[in-house]
Amino acid sequence: MKAATIAGATVLLILAGAVVLAQSVPDKTPQSPAATGSQTPDDLNRNAPFPPLFAASPLHQRIQATLDREAEALAVILERLDQTDNDRDVLQLQREAEALKLAAEIEILTLQAEFAREQDRHEQAERIDTAIARLQDPIIPASREGAVGTPKEAGRSEP
Repeated sequence: MKAATIAGATVLLILAGAVVLAQSVPDKTPQSPAATGSQTPDDLNRNAPFPPLFAASPLHQRIQATLDREAEALAVILERLDQTDNDRDVLQLQREAEALKLAAEIEILTLQAEFAREQDRHEQAERIDTAIARLQDPIIPASREGAVGTPKEAGRSEP
């Protein structure tokens, strides 16, 4: 009986010590930006589970803003997609999503080309401009019927 009483008292002392210790440690739990009333990127980074190793550059911030806008618009399209059973509407929403993704890609590439020019990296900017032009006016391959030559002439075996 004495052993049980001593064990019970020990457990109570350990629990009491844990409670006192928990009360004496300051709360370092990060508050949400909404709770603090601030929405600055630094505050958001500070409250992230793993703080960034470096601050985002203005280019990265602009790219992220583009991606955020794209995600919001895509969410609206997906909501509309969930609400329709009409094949024609589904196809139209698919085309809207494709156009949205293409526009976001072109916007990001444009930002990168502008940045390259600001850094006097004109060759890189030209390559990015070429990529943008290809996205805006893609080359559509000719059908097999209209193609010149045969697979064998191109160094490939017949299918």
